[in-house]
Amino acid sequence: MKIVAIAGYNKSGKTTLILNLIKEFQKRDKKITVIKHTDCENVKNCPEASINSTEVHNHELMPEIYDKDTHKFSNLGVHTLLFSGTQACSVWKKQFTLEELLTHVDTDLVIIEGNKSARNYPRIICTDGRENPENLFVGLELAQYGEKTCNIPDVPVVNDVEKLCDIIESRGFKLPDLNCGECGYNTCYEMAKAIVKGEKKIENCTSLYGDINIWINGEKLPVKKFVQDCLKGTITGFLSSLKGASIHGKIKIEF
Repeated sequence: MKIVAIAGYNKSGKTTLILNLIKEFQKRDKKITVIKHTDCENVKNCPEASINSTEVHNHELMPEIYDKDTHKFSNLGVHTLLFSGTQACSVWKKQFTLEELLTHVDTDLVIIEGNKSARNYPRIICTDGRENPENLFVGLELAQYGEKTCNIPDVPVVNDVEKLCDIIESRGFKLPDLNCGECGYNTCYEMAKAIVKGEKKIENCTSLYGDINIWINGEKLPVKKFVQDCLKGTITGFLSSLKGASIHGKIKIEF
């Protein structure tokens, strides 16, 4: 699964770019999922939002498609689902991580709109030249898109949607954000920057590509090396006690 973020401030053209990317990927017969991250600058009339405030807080998230009755149910703090003959939607009254959301995704590509604070997958910057580069350019940029771009070394301007799709298909990735240090870097952020620079590959992540590989519902599960060693020792120990079992070579277990 290839993952990339489309980052930028309000009115910078993120949604328009994502729509164009979706159309191009559909021409290529790719399955696409879009995950939109929202914060107070995108929520109308948030009472805690302030242009001068950097305090993190929660706010109510309710898509416009929900009817008034559904909104009343959700306001009581219950998980609420709405469905018709052609579609279904839900509001879960709990906090989800991106990793938890991705377990519900079966797709070739994931495009994340926003979530500028993430540091474990690459991004394409949408800019009109007004942004403070320090807030958007963090060493994970594959390209920047827009009419008025920022003069940032090593971040090419790519305004051709087909070329951007090629970049996403070939260079999209996501690290598990475990910060285990087994790759030689202290954080997944440092490793991600090395991958973007071409100094490392996603396969160098030992939590994703180690001695033990685990898939749950088709999604690869990141596992720290210590846990891998524990699982490997436990499994091979049990198997070695079985009559006729050979623990040499690869071992495959399904259930």
